[in-house]
Amino acid sequence: MAEDDNVTMGNDQSLSHFASPTVQVVVGGADGRPAQTFYLHAALITSRSRFFAKALRDAKNTGETNDGQPAKSSTSSAQWREGEEGVVKLPFDEPEVFAAYAQLIYHGTVPDYDGPHELVGDSCEGEERACDKEIIAASDKMYSILGRLYVLCEKIQDAVAKPILLVAFVDAAKVLRGNGSNYYPDDPTVTAIYSGTSPSDPLRKYLVENYVYFGWSSWIPKAYSDLPHEFLFDVLRAMYREREAPRDTSILQDRQYYLDQVNDYQREKDRDREMEMEDGR
Repeated sequence: MAEDDNVTMGNDQSLSHFASPTVQVVVGGADGRPAQTFYLHAALITSRSRFFAKALRDAKNTGETNDGQPAKSSTSSAQWREGEEGVVKLPFDEPEVFAAYAQLIYHGTVPDYDGPHELVGDSCEGEERACDKEIIAASDKMYSILGRLYVLCEKIQDAVAKPILLVAFVDAAKVLRGNGSNYYPDDPTVTAIYSGTSPSDPLRKYLVENYVYFGWSSWIPKAYSDLPHEFLFDVLRAMYREREAPRDTSILQDRQYYLDQVNDYQREKDRDREMEMEDGR
């Protein structure tokens, strides 16, 4: 052990939650797959999450909403009863993601799905495409869990975890993989984050700026991309703001240039029509 490694901590630091009772969190089940139960220390989870603090508050609040008014539905009352019994149900969330959240709040780390970035040198010789596929799959899986975990932290209102995860996104994009490339959040991750965060969320800004500063046209290959329209609009606005406009605009005054475009377009249409007629013979 290095001389400067400090393995001690003060009495007021983060071990007091181990003396608190445990909370039973039942995650999943709404999609037909089996739910999974997690046991977390109440003092820890309520200190991190406003959602859990609310769900587990004292019995005197049973049947009331946050503003002290009577609960408007049996669902709300049921939630309070679950809280009193030390049980909270999250039927629409994913056990894999909640397991990552438990790891984060207890250990301060997130699962590492990024092993293939170690593929270097002769290990990829003659198999570049296979290695690329492995690296891309690992990168996508890593970003997927980070994104879904971030959305969960937004839902349960854990303001401590969100900055940690934002830094994890930034650090992951800086990693130079074994094929010499950097990788950025994929389309499903962008969609998940935009579906589960507010317009002003800083992770949205980070995703947009990845496209603005590092993006290529191949990142949006389809005429009608699966990416959220709100995200594409944010990217467009940011590009207008950050990317310098071309200084030479003479092409906009060149009528012949655009007439040539029309002619090329018509020739292409005629060629397609001829091919269709030949195929129909």
